[in-house]
Amino acid sequence: MSERSKEAGLKTRHVFLDTEVYRRYGHNLSDKVLQRLLQLTTDHICELHITDITLAEVEYQLSELATEVAQAVNKANRLLRNWRAVRSLFPGMEAAKEMDLDATTLAREAARKFRYDMNLCEPTQHPAMSIPAKGVFDAYFQRLPPFDKPDSKEFPDAFVVAALNDWCRNKNQRMYIVTKDKAMLRAASQTERLLPISTVEDFLSLFVDDPNVNDVVERVFDSPAWDIVEERVRDQLSQLGTVYSGDLDDGEVIDHRAGNEPVKIQDFDVISASDKELEVVAKVDVSIEFDVQYLDTSSATWDSEDKVLIGGEREVETFEVEKTLSILVTINSRDETISEVDLLTRDVSLSEPYENYK
Repeated sequence: MSERSKEAGLKTRHVFLDTEVYRRYGHNLSDKVLQRLLQLTTDHICELHITDITLAEVEYQLSELATEVAQAVNKANRLLRNWRAVRSLFPGMEAAKEMDLDATTLAREAARKFRYDMNLCEPTQHPAMSIPAKGVFDAYFQRLPPFDKPDSKEFPDAFVVAALNDWCRNKNQRMYIVTKDKAMLRAASQTERLLPISTVEDFLSLFVDDPNVNDVVERVFDSPAWDIVEERVRDQLSQLGTVYSGDLDDGEVIDHRAGNEPVKIQDFDVISASDKELEVVAKVDVSIEFDVQYLDTSSATWDSEDKVLIGGEREVETFEVEKTLSILVTINSRDETISEVDLLTRDVSLSEPYENYK
């Protein structure tokens, strides 16, 4: 392995963005830099975390911005109406249209849009408001970070750090904390499992892009070791949540399991590399067999008065489809064997194959 790859890549897939990061990008999750990160979370290459306190802070900031915008627009509209009152001084000038803004409605819609876009990334959410207060107040009275400066009252940061650190300890994980907030940086640095980093760009720069490492991964995946990956993926399919999205009336997936086709590699990204191990997030095509219980309406009659079907029988039909899932594969660097395989995809949408209805 090359010198560069000895310490290359992420120390963990888990990443948390502090409130000031969202504010820095105008609370706009469509920003190009944030989109790069969010696409990585959608592809299960890394896992985004957020707390209820962070969401509350974002919504408060959006409310403040909405008030500023509404006040500025409404003031401008009043001035515009005054100009329109004397528009006869300017022959041919068309009456301008103005629309006053309601700050409450504006804030509510902005918060709704932020939550909707955030939920698309399926972040892991932490109830930081429910963290026991004793540990936080102990830190406050001992003047530990984030309370180590005169007049420090960074209670939201303290609860967030405590919640994330507890989760990491319980899951035996580490987590990047992206922030430029000095108090949050100091607090995260005092923990064993939280890794402070200043910007999203700094986090994105950690990903491995080493041809030598990629060659090792390809060699392992092309070897009999792939049989271990396939076996463990098939064993973990029962953990998948399923949603039926087909056309059968009142359809519901009642059981699913591995299908008959082999698990095939589609693509992979190396997220960390060392002399000890490689961590790889791979996309694989997996055959899933599933049973759908549905209402067979072929014998039902239509009640034109109540506009409902009467009758019908519950039936079960079995289908098999191929779906693309994400997995995390840990490879032993020394002997190039498979150490761990974890299914990252949480839920999958299932429907009957198109060819069944040609």
